[in-house]
Amino acid sequence: SSGINAEYGIDPVFLEPTQTLVVDETSIVPVSYSLAGATDKDTRANSVLRYELLDHTDKFSVEAGSWSGGTLGLSLVINQELDYDDGDTNFVLRINAYDKDDRSGQMTLTVTVNDINDNIPEFESSSYSGSVLEDARTQTVVLNVHATDRDSGANGDVSYSLLGDNLPFAILDSGDIIVTRALDRETVPSYSFQVVARDQGVTPYQSKANVFVQVTDVNDNQPQILSPQNGDTVQLKENLPVGSIVCMVQISDIDSGDNAQITVTLSGSYSDRFEYALKQGNIGQIVTRVVLDREDTASYTLIIRAEDHGQPARSTEVQFTLQVTDDNDNSPVIKNCDQEFTVAENFAGVILSVIATDEDVEDNAAL
Repeated sequence: SSGINAEYGIDPVFLEPTQTLVVDETSIVPVSYSLAGATDKDTRANSVLRYELLDHTDKFSVEAGSWSGGTLGLSLVINQELDYDDGDTNFVLRINAYDKDDRSGQMTLTVTVNDINDNIPEFESSSYSGSVLEDARTQTVVLNVHATDRDSGANGDVSYSLLGDNLPFAILDSGDIIVTRALDRETVPSYSFQVVARDQGVTPYQSKANVFVQVTDVNDNQPQILSPQNGDTVQLKENLPVGSIVCMVQISDIDSGDNAQITVTLSGSYSDRFEYALKQGNIGQIVTRVVLDREDTASYTLIIRAEDHGQPARSTEVQFTLQVTDDNDNSPVIKNCDQEFTVAENFAGVILSVIATDEDVEDNAAL
């Protein structure tokens, strides 16, 4: 005999000194996982009695189980929630096995935490707003939205879609919302819809944000002169006082802002005898600036021009005729009445033919 008692002096040994454990992140704690334990060639009385965890004891602990096949059972207990998204992705743990005399053996355990899809995509804002010119070309970027997901891999990959009917927009992977077809503010001045962010998990999560897009006017419509119409004829009696109404003028422009503000000018024959007087909105009047005399000018050809204040400006014109109707303001004139004649008594016959005129017309000139 060598003098060494075989019952003593042998350290505990882990059958698997390096082990790996893969777990899903979880909020359900505590949870226990079985590991390969340690054995000792000493007698049962001097063999492995306990285990000790040396690292990350705030989150983990170890428990000794029952003996089986010469090995003391071992379990790792997770005591705190493991959150992959907070950095709980990998842990290296040292576990010691001790016998009665505190002889020890060590095992290294690597715990790898898998991400699960436990986070919902989050937008930077609950609502987004933007504006776009109504003549914007397709592919024009209106605005950008952005959502993030704290998960990893496919669980954290976010895709976007738009939720709304007959939208002239699309959304790219970048979050850019772009124009896909022609816009017309006069038809649809604004759009309200939702954008959806969806992750790519096996059981995906999604969130929504509201989007409002204002279509900004451009000067793409010319003013319309609704009355008088081109080629119309209106009548006004002569001798009426200054300020008498020749006709009403109604103008429309379906643009907005400065693009719908209208300046009206007059031109044509003797147009300085008239002026445009705004009444309300885009409704005005052509009124006289002088007393009209039919015998001086019986008709006028006038041109109304309506021009908006857009850049560049748009305009339209109509031409109409004003006929001045007669007033019985002239007396008949006998042209050859200043003559003397001597006739014999009892003369029968034509003594003198006279000529009379009247500058008025129709009944006013009938003699």
